[in-house]
Formats: sequence, structure tokens, C-alpha cells
Amino acid sequence: MQFTNEEVLQAGSIPAVESKRVPTKWLILSAGKSAFFNAADFADNLREAISKRVSGAVSVESSDTIADSISSIQKLVRVIPKYDSIQFFYDGSESFLKSIFPAVVIARFFGKGTALFYYPNSIEDKISRMHRLALKLCRSVFVSSRYLQLDLAKLNIKSEVVLRPVTSNLLPARIVSKIQPHILVKFNSAFDPGVFCAMKAVGIVKQKYPRTELTVLTDNP
Repeated sequence: MQFTNEEVLQAGSIPAVESKRVPTKWLILSAGKSAFFNAADFADNLREAISKRVSGAVSVESSDTIADSISSIQKLVRVIPKYDSIQFFYDGSESFLKSIFPAVVIARFFGKGTALFYYPNSIEDKISRMHRLALKLCRSVFVSSRYLQLDLAKLNIKSEVVLRPVTSNLLPARIVSKIQPHILVKFNSAFDPGVFCAMKAVGIVKQKYPRTELTVLTDNP
């Protein structure tokens, strides 16, 4: 399964690859229940991308969704030491402090390289002191928009903009005889202010291309 945003699959975008010692075992942990991201599929794509850029065997595996329970923390303590690099994905549908924070602390305790793909619901999420600490503990933080990047910069948290990965099979290709722009936007909530901004933007595009279509993807019903 290929991702429409191939930039996120570039091995060079993850700092651990740039070091002289290339990690041989990578672990992907996903916190959330987004229907538009599959950790196992992403692991397969990441393994292929890394293998093309570095020599030697590289193992990339994915784990179950991070749960907010004692048993899941015990499992992380057993699993994380076996890997060299840990990649976290957070989609805003779960509690950040109950899911991501313990996992990041455990990874740093064992001295593992960490990268967080941080895609929160900007309306509902409040960045508390512990929240900021977890973000600063990560070696790298990736966000989906320049706006969020600037928001984190105010808290002295450095980040890079990488669009949220979306599986291409969600949107089957269609052959059209005339120009027909199809715009896709992704928001955690259908009530996000960005949805209305996107609708206004599409209205402008439709003045030149009347057959323009807009698709809005959201995690909630």
C-alpha cells in the first residue's frame, strides 16, 4: 500500500539515518484510531524506503495502538529496549499524556532515538507543562502545518512540517476528459475552522474550473 505523501517515507527525513551508526531495528507506535493511517502499512513502506538508501539489513516493525493502561506500559518496557529507533504517531483522538508521554519517557530512559509525528486536534488539545516536556524529549517533532509549527515555536519547541500520510486507495483514480481539480483536505474534526477556509478557497477555484470537487476527511462521524 503506497502513501500519497512520499516525503514522509524519505529515510533522510528521520535524523537517526543521518548518523554514522544506522539503526538496524525500528519500531513504529501509533496512538489513536484514525481510519486514514495504518501503522503496519506505514512500516512496510518505511522499511522499503530505508533499504534503498542505506546498506545492511534494516528491520522496521509496528506495534499495536498505545493504550492508557498499566499493562501497556509494562509491555513498552519489555519491547522498546529491543529497538534502536522509535517512531511515534499521534492523531489527537487519544489522550496525549496517557499514551504518548509514558512511551516517550521510556524510550528516552533507554537512550533510544525518538521521532514524533504530531497531528493533534488543535481545537481540543491544550499543551500543558507535561505535554511540552514530552515534545522536548523527542529528538525530532514533525507536524502537518506551518501554523502548528509556529505555535510550537512560541513554546521553544522545534519541529518540521510533514503532511499527514494518507493511503492512496481511499481515493480511487478516475479518468476525466476535461480538467477537473479534486482537492483533498484532512481535519480531525468536521467543525475545524480550517474546513470553512478550505470551502472558501474551493469557491475561488471553481470560478475558473466549475467541475472542481472538494473532499473533506475527518476522524469523527
